[in-house]
Amino acid sequence: MAQPGETQGGRSGFVTQEDRDAWEEWASARAQATFQKGNDAWLAGREAEAWNWLERANRQARDNPHVMLALALARQAVGDVARAIDLLNSLLERFDFREGWVLLATFQQAIGNGGAAVSALGRVLSQFACTPDSAKLADKITHLNGLAGWCGLQGDGTLVLGGAVAKQTPVVWLDGQPVKAVRKKAGWLCPSGWRQVRSLDVRLADLPFLVGNPILPQALARSEGLVEAGPDGLSGWVWLPHDADRVPVVQIQDVCTGKILHTIKAENFSNSVNSDVPLARYRALAFPAEGLPDGPVRVVGPDGRDLAGSPLDVGLERRSARQAVQALAQTFSIEKKKKVKTGQDFPGFVPVPVQDEVTATPQVSGRQADVAIVIPIYRDKIRTLACLESVRQTISSRKIPVVIVNDAAPDPDLVLAVEALAAQAGFRVLTHARNCGFPSAVNTGLRAVAGYDVILLNSDTLVAEGWVEELRRIAYALEETGTVTPFSNDASILSYPSPDKKNSVPDLAQTQDFMAQAQAANAGQAAEIPTANGFCMYIRHDCLAQTGVLRDDVFAQGYGEENDFCMRARALGWRHQAALGAYVAHVGSASFGGTRKGLMRRNEAILNRLHPGYHEMIAAWIEKDPLFKARRRFDLVRFRASAPQRTTSGRKSRKRRATVLVTHDYGGGVERVVGERVKALSRQGLRPLILRPTGGGCLLEDGLADADTYASLRFRLPEEWTLLTRLLKAEGAEGVEVHHMAGHNPMLYGLPDALGCPYTVHIHDYMWFCQRISLMGLKDRYCGEPDVAGCEACIALLGRKVEEDVPVAFYRTRAAKFG
Repeated sequence: MAQPGETQGGRSGFVTQEDRDAWEEWASARAQATFQKGNDAWLAGREAEAWNWLERANRQARDNPHVMLALALARQAVGDVARAIDLLNSLLERFDFREGWVLLATFQQAIGNGGAAVSALGRVLSQFACTPDSAKLADKITHLNGLAGWCGLQGDGTLVLGGAVAKQTPVVWLDGQPVKAVRKKAGWLCPSGWRQVRSLDVRLADLPFLVGNPILPQALARSEGLVEAGPDGLSGWVWLPHDADRVPVVQIQDVCTGKILHTIKAENFSNSVNSDVPLARYRALAFPAEGLPDGPVRVVGPDGRDLAGSPLDVGLERRSARQAVQALAQTFSIEKKKKVKTGQDFPGFVPVPVQDEVTATPQVSGRQADVAIVIPIYRDKIRTLACLESVRQTISSRKIPVVIVNDAAPDPDLVLAVEALAAQAGFRVLTHARNCGFPSAVNTGLRAVAGYDVILLNSDTLVAEGWVEELRRIAYALEETGTVTPFSNDASILSYPSPDKKNSVPDLAQTQDFMAQAQAANAGQAAEIPTANGFCMYIRHDCLAQTGVLRDDVFAQGYGEENDFCMRARALGWRHQAALGAYVAHVGSASFGGTRKGLMRRNEAILNRLHPGYHEMIAAWIEKDPLFKARRRFDLVRFRASAPQRTTSGRKSRKRRATVLVTHDYGGGVERVVGERVKALSRQGLRPLILRPTGGGCLLEDGLADADTYASLRFRLPEEWTLLTRLLKAEGAEGVEVHHMAGHNPMLYGLPDALGCPYTVHIHDYMWFCQRISLMGLKDRYCGEPDVAGCEACIALLGRKVEEDVPVAFYRTRAAKFG
């Protein structure tokens, strides 16, 4: 089988140019270099060498899909097929791509696992367009496993039969209804409309089973793409993920009439799309501005759905600028002139208030409104039902209206299940005739509950008891509060426990624990934030009435629409608050697939043009980190609650016992030893607590938890020395192990005395008496361990590798006393 990728000298490399672009984002320079060596060795036919380099690259860049695919091929080439299959299975859990399933079927058959090979082949035939290569593979696998035949569907609707049944006449059922297929040279042509059906079932006389049956036309016909407007017109990309060889045909339609204005064949491949999807083949879209109307248009993919970014308006910003010029010109007019029209002349433009932020006063209604919940849904049946059920459980004792907006969800099972749950719970369901995108779905819900306070809630969230009450309490604590947002695992500036790294997604029980712990740490407390986050956003009725709905004419499928809303509200004097005592779990980014990065980039650019300085404002807020203390209180509650239960004479004991390990954050051999000590201390019934250096202080970790579990247990030194030592005493610290002091504040030399406990020093290198750590002098040679004067001269010439700037004599004396 030919390997995927570029061809060079008759042999394929591992990656396309698009993959290389994505790789630049994923991997470190070191991992890229290692990967390239593996790719070069593969091209030269040196499989064993390629395998060696790629194993290294995989260790350096874990979870990189391009490395994983390359390594799977290399493992198979050197005979390690079982581990190649492991990698492919991991990849296919994340990315549904044809080449992965083809390789999986091939590898499984190669090791004699016919059942698994047939299963993977069935995925290829049922959900991807049937190609000549697919047909050859299907013939081979069905023959080797003694099966009668297989079926597949080409991108033009041609049904293909293979194996022993290749010449039989099929009966075709579309969504349970028999239809007549027309005979053609290469197979049978399905009737028009086949792309819209959910299931295509092929039946033959006396043959109950065909590999690939039933075929799923909607999956095969699905298109994916992104479109955006610029000064030169419309640009973007599109492809058919399950029929990548076919040229996609895109329509530009008038938003109001649906009239087809232009048809575009996307024939040329795009080299400007960064993607995580292995071997993706995106095709470029472009259309000049002069060929488009001066108003919004829809850009519709081959499957009849809007591409991400549609609808859009190429002339929107140009008209907005013209309106601003005319409005400003009026303010300098001396003579009375006919009033210049603005709003009606420029469709699609929503003027942003320009009041001074300091003096603007919100139009507060003076009353508290009832609250309603709006939940747009689109896909992911399991998570959507879990979200709705968690909402039902937490509001069962209150009469809170819940409006579910079905944005033309493509999964009938999801729709039926949601309607059944809604009927039981008393929720209202509104349905869009076509998919319009998240902002439009939200607006449908907002209009349905006009006059209420509204909680906008994503369908991939989980909520716990007390969430509505806490959001509402913060919403009315100050009269100028417009929106409120809780903490979450995935909420940008409100992410917890780590605000800047990916957090794991909690299940319902963990979400309930997080909510209870947030209450214990921060109930009733708030902090002003620059913008809310739309995954769970409480909006007061008076703020909503004055600010208006989300701009679905600009932000299309979503990303940035709530930020634009918040900036408009800020200009009117409203403020946005974080509910520090509330927590809502959020899966995040599940609805956008491969378009996510492009849609985010497009909408962020629009946001910054609509609100100049927005990103600088956010960056300045992040730099100050006003939520740090709230996150640390949250961490402290969880940290104290997570202390393991001890047993004494068969009984549980509340007595806490811990050992503190002081180390650096450089990894290597020191880290390995620390890890071994953590396990040993745990076996002895001691809680291992690790102190690592951070800028200006130290970070406290629970050695039995993941590194970022308590990301805000940071302590500034010397200011928070008392707080740190009190916490360690409360945890029952009865010993200190000092493994490495690199990067630490010198105050930690006094930690054993402050805790009143014994300590041990572990020698891992020469740090204790060499400020360069390595005993290496000029030309990286052994220095000979000179006297104090010699060490001072060495440091003056070559510099220190420890942060502390103290004389050599003092450094040595202190180490001698401490050791």
